[in-house]
Amino acid sequence: MVRRIWAVCRVLSIGLPLGLLQAQQFTISVNVPLVSLDVAVSDSAGRPVTNLKQSDFLIYEDGQRQDMRTFASADSRYDLVLLFDCSDSTRDQWPLLEEATAGFSRYRKPQDRTLIAAFGGQVQIIRNWNSRRDKKLDRALVCGGTHFYEALNWAIQKFNGVKNRRGVVVLTDGVDNSIPTKIAEVDGRKVTQFVDSESDRAFQKTLRSVRRSGMPFYFVAVGTDRNPGAEIPPHLLNVVMPDLRRMRLRMEQLAEVSGGTVVFPIKAEDMIPMYEQIGRQLGAAYSLGYVPPSPTPDGKRHRIEVRLLKPQNLQLKQSRTEYTAK
Repeated sequence: MVRRIWAVCRVLSIGLPLGLLQAQQFTISVNVPLVSLDVAVSDSAGRPVTNLKQSDFLIYEDGQRQDMRTFASADSRYDLVLLFDCSDSTRDQWPLLEEATAGFSRYRKPQDRTLIAAFGGQVQIIRNWNSRRDKKLDRALVCGGTHFYEALNWAIQKFNGVKNRRGVVVLTDGVDNSIPTKIAEVDGRKVTQFVDSESDRAFQKTLRSVRRSGMPFYFVAVGTDRNPGAEIPPHLLNVVMPDLRRMRLRMEQLAEVSGGTVVFPIKAEDMIPMYEQIGRQLGAAYSLGYVPPSPTPDGKRHRIEVRLLKPQNLQLKQSRTEYTAK
């Protein structure tokens, strides 16, 4: 979130060390061994295919077939929580959220349920389950800080006892008020920087909760190093961009361990087709799960492949294709 970090820079002189962007190596603990993912199937014309059965799918890890432990068809009910960060970094996008969520809803089935909420210092429900127009998305909200991690755990708790397909879509910059900081030297001066995710205990706890939830988390990420949303003055690049990168990496880790994805709108208007894309994917997705063959973490990258027993010119798209057991 550019505005927020710039503001903190003026007070704390936030900065981060320079370095090349590294390839992401995210981890899944095998204490809870189920690996879950969503799969979308379409025909040669791009139309979704939603009438397949569990017996139509084969799942492999590193080329070895695995027993499928969980399966939910594309026609079964999908319960979804839409979460919106109401901090300064996202407030400019709020006028477009009504249109974005309307496009998203076009791909929801009559039996599906959606809860819409905003979070700042606390979570505020805007539209409850099955309620379409009880409150507008652009209504006045009291933010009072950003408790991103608490909002994710709140969403997970909303699904307690729910056995059908579930998912969470979050519009955010990934900043949480609880992220620890440390002193470092950047360009010859002492600055305060955010710690990496490995040293962020609250994040690691949330990461474990997201992994255990067994449902995908999709992030519409704004204000990251890939889409800062505003031009950053050259003298602040080394100060701002590394912190934005750290926020992006946190969201990518959360998406990775859950089987979801992260999208990066460059302009506010990009949110509309991106929400439609996520809605289309979830509306036609099958949910699969299996237990990894290795009972102990080996630190290696493992490839996941889902195949159709009878392809019939069908196209298959997985929400995740690999993971690291660590």
